[in-house]
Amino acid sequence: LYGYMKKDGVEKKDNTKGKVKGYFMYEKEKQRENHLIVLLVYTFFSLILMGESLLLGWEVGAIVLLLTALIGSWVIYITDMVSGGMRLWLYFALTMISCFFYGIHQTSVFDLAPLMILIMILFSITEKSSIIRLCVITYYLTMCYDFIFVLNHAIEFTALTVTRTLLHLGLVLVSGCLVNLVLKRRKSERVYSDKKIEKLEETNRRVEDFLANVSHELRTPINAVTGISTVMLQKEEEQEKREQLSSVQMAGKRLFGQIEDILDYTEIDTNKIRLSEENYTPSLVVNDLVSD
Repeated sequence: LYGYMKKDGVEKKDNTKGKVKGYFMYEKEKQRENHLIVLLVYTFFSLILMGESLLLGWEVGAIVLLLTALIGSWVIYITDMVSGGMRLWLYFALTMISCFFYGIHQTSVFDLAPLMILIMILFSITEKSSIIRLCVITYYLTMCYDFIFVLNHAIEFTALTVTRTLLHLGLVLVSGCLVNLVLKRRKSERVYSDKKIEKLEETNRRVEDFLANVSHELRTPINAVTGISTVMLQKEEEQEKREQLSSVQMAGKRLFGQIEDILDYTEIDTNKIRLSEENYTPSLVVNDLVSD
């Protein structure tokens, strides 16, 4: 009969690779979830933009391009043919192109600012400050195009128009700064949390090492107590002393079992336990059960 018994000499097992692999799997899943959120919002915005283009008689060719880009984005997401970083930048570029197309029409000039603010809030889930800055730049480039080619002769620049324009320009700039500030604080808090977690893990490891070392050191005197008491029981004939020695022996065995439990706990918790295959006979199993 073959059984499994734990050896006293336990081989340390490094589980760093497993932790790193689990971390990267979590980050990949989180990244894919963020990409799905971005893609859903981009799809919603593209469909509305195509419907508005049809209703207002905007460029028909742009509608075809928007639809093609939307279908291509979903194909890339479903097939996962592009890496996560490139896929995110592709979605961002398509979103900015759609915003530019939306903003270069006279009826949408003053609607672009709130839309761009919502897009910055959306892309804040990616925690990339460079994307937020590019959103602000794209908005200002679109507004410059509008003032040069669209609004120059289309509207009269009254005091209301000027103040409204300045308000929208300021809102986008302030919103971009606030989103970047939030991202910066979030990263700082994550770094602080990671350091605290590492410190707690190190403290936990030291406590477990201390328990393991103390348990190993206690086993030697306990073995001596149980061994000497066993020898004395064999030589002692007086009944009262034999009962006292039996009590000492049983207390030593109970303490030895508790020490073994502590060692088992620390070895299992730190993934340092190793199982080895050895010969074991049924008679020994029965003898151990009767003895205990």
